[in-house]
Amino acid sequence: MTYTAPIIKDRVAVGDDLYIMTEVDGKVRLTPSPTNVAEPGTPINKELLQPLCEAVENAESKHATVAATISATGWGTNNTQEITVVGVKTNSTVIISPDPTSQEVWGKAQIICTAQAEGRLTFECKKTPSAAVTANIVILGG
Repeated sequence: MTYTAPIIKDRVAVGDDLYIMTEVDGKVRLTPSPTNVAEPGTPINKELLQPLCEAVENAESKHATVAATISATGWGTNNTQEITVVGVKTNSTVIISPDPTSQEVWGKAQIICTAQAEGRLTFECKKTPSAAVTANIVILGG
């Protein structure tokens, strides 16, 4: 099911702090009595919130995180290396960052991801890294 966001409107009223007091069985009932309501606004209730909560829950379950090693010796003559990453699709949105333990080597080598295909990512470096590095990969919609 695709979630379609409703248009949420603010309540616009004058006198929203005015009430009519009615005594009921020794208790007082306060009934709102605004002077003017230009826009009643969107009711905040289960009907509005439940689909939103479900859409967020479904979106969260559609991503994957993967750690992948990029070897120090696998770089080709054009300074590229292709690695296998389960879950990557040609049209996936991927977010890639070095693992904190690999950040210094990654930065010195100036590693970037330059291409993706089914189950594969291609990386390029400006300088061959001195050691293997770990890429932390988030696959959105994966």
